[in-house]
Amino acid sequence: MENADSSDHTKTNVHNFSRGKIEMKGNEGGNKSFVISVDLSSKKPIFEQIIENIIDLIAYGEIKPGTILPSTRKIASLLGVNYHTVNKAYEVLIREGYAIMEKRRVVIVDQKNHGNDIVFQERWEDKAKSLIAEAMSRGYSKEDLLVSLQKIMERIEKGEK
Repeated sequence: MENADSSDHTKTNVHNFSRGKIEMKGNEGGNKSFVISVDLSSKKPIFEQIIENIIDLIAYGEIKPGTILPSTRKIASLLGVNYHTVNKAYEVLIREGYAIMEKRRVVIVDQKNHGNDIVFQERWEDKAKSLIAEAMSRGYSKEDLLVSLQKIMERIEKGEK
């Protein structure tokens, strides 16, 4: 995706793709390539898969603040999904503060500047509560869960998947 203005947004071009998977490569600053993929046969809605992919890419540092995401029509075409599906994913990313709409482009924003986000906190606690309850019902202790959480956070901080 070409960046028409001279701001410091990261340009992103589609590098390689196959149905359900897109590899992107940044043009500035030696950015790593990244992949957006969806499982078209999954029970999880495709728009949710796109959201999770992009949030994961942000967390792992593969998409940096200022990155302009490809247009919804381009992503839809390359993934083989409906335009409205990608549009819904982008709308959620904007509503939840991961991105902004700037000059008709979706731009990733710096999450570290958002501080205490009550909506995110409530959503995170709901998801965590459900997973913790499931783990406890399977016999996991509080210590087991804390060790597991620490390991997951360390892997993400190191950029390991």
